[in-house]
Amino acid sequence: VKAAIVGRKKCGKSSLLNKLIEEIMEDYEKTKGIGRTINAVIKGLFYVKCSEHACPINLKQIKNLEKEVEIEKFILSFSPVKRAYLAGFYDGEGCFFIPKAKSRPRIFLANTNTKIIFDIYKLLGLGKLTYTRPKPKHRSKFKTYKLIGKLTVSDLIELKKLLLLLYPYLQVKKEHADLMLYLCNNYYSISEDEYNRIYQKYIAVSYTHLRAHET
Repeated sequence: VKAAIVGRKKCGKSSLLNKLIEEIMEDYEKTKGIGRTINAVIKGLFYVKCSEHACPINLKQIKNLEKEVEIEKFILSFSPVKRAYLAGFYDGEGCFFIPKAKSRPRIFLANTNTKIIFDIYKLLGLGKLTYTRPKPKHRSKFKTYKLIGKLTVSDLIELKKLLLLLYPYLQVKKEHADLMLYLCNNYYSISEDEYNRIYQKYIAVSYTHLRAHET
């Protein structure tokens, strides 16, 4: 925190920088998790020179680390019981989806109990909530005429928040979560070939789970 203050003085007035430092100092005493993040933030953001010149700042690093702090704060706002409850729901009713052509992965949660889906949507504050009914030609497949609530999370930052929130408690879909976390962290840098390899792993994992369920 002291290094951050020195960095702020040398860098002058930067609204993004000042905002981040204020959040760090505010949260420093509250949680050990944020305390651990501070070390990474300070090392990554500030290079303090003992001279009259202002220190250089990597704004991309600032934004990336600011996102990491935001994600950790989100996770710390949930109790272990709530995280385990959500993980159980996503293990049973969720769909961890990676498209065949390079596109953002998505996580779906759907159920005919629309109240539960709405409650989870309000609890998480992530994704988009929609309501649909099966079309007549698909009703025999779904075996229901009821309204279906579906929560979809596709934004990469929101996906990462959700995956890290659920990850320690997942039992069935942990391998899917591993692949999706890798995509969230490297989506803009991976090649088409690497994406295809990840997709093939996803298909293999899904097929294994399907066979295990059938037996």
